[in-house]
Amino acid sequence: MCLIVVLTYLNERLDTSALSELKPLRKFSEFVTPDELKRCHRLICLDYQLIDFVASYQEACTIEELKGHISINILKIVLKNENWKSLSTSLARIFAAKPHSADVERLISCYNIMKTSRRISLTPETIKDSLHIRINMVTVNNFNPEPAVLLWLNKKDRHSKKHTKATQQEYFEGVFPEAKRQKNQNLSEVNRIMF
Repeated sequence: MCLIVVLTYLNERLDTSALSELKPLRKFSEFVTPDELKRCHRLICLDYQLIDFVASYQEACTIEELKGHISINILKIVLKNENWKSLSTSLARIFAAKPHSADVERLISCYNIMKTSRRISLTPETIKDSLHIRINMVTVNNFNPEPAVLLWLNKKDRHSKKHTKATQQEYFEGVFPEAKRQKNQNLSEVNRIMF
């Protein structure tokens, strides 16, 4: 009875239709069509060239040691061949898939830390962007800020608000010469009106 409840829950809650497209990576087979490999590539290793993935898969099908269901031992054999980088990465990604909710719990924890009573004015878009960066960002050692800085520098309208009263503040006199000139003009005008 318990197994039926679990299966019903999984069928109702999880979209397993995409997982059927990863069927070629369960067992190497010469009978897998190029369309099946293309769909599999789109799901698991889009960051590699399709032709590399298909060629490495077809080569792996010809090796006798790799017959049978994919296992860690088969992954170790595939990892030894440097030309099969896309195939070995795909298999490693399948083995590394997490069947638990740790990532979701980590995301909720980050949200609770970020959205406090003092930060109630954060918009949903800001929170979404901040959480995306927090979860997906590379480590600081590997982060290259140059593209973001160049994008910001090339943006024409970086600060849209003009502060017209800023130069009239007293503390600007020692910093900006135009503020001192403006004050002298104002004083001379006041003196002219009063006398």
